[in-house]
Amino acid sequence: MSDSTPTTFGQHRAEALEARLKSAIAKRRQLARAEFASADPLSSRFKQDGERAARQIDRLQQEIKSGR
Repeated sequence: MSDSTPTTFGQHRAEALEARLKSAIAKRRQLARAEFASADPLSSRFKQDGERAARQIDRLQQEIKSGR
């Protein structure tokens, strides 16, 4: 076992939020690349998905800042 102290619920929650944030950022990057590589009909779909991912990232960042 490690020498670190046991993690608390808050630490677990913070780690989970950070993981979700990293995942959302990676997804937004993928969608941005797909948007520019696609034809017009798909491009608008990828743009909408990218905007949705951006809102999710903003929400997660606010949640992390507020300490929820």
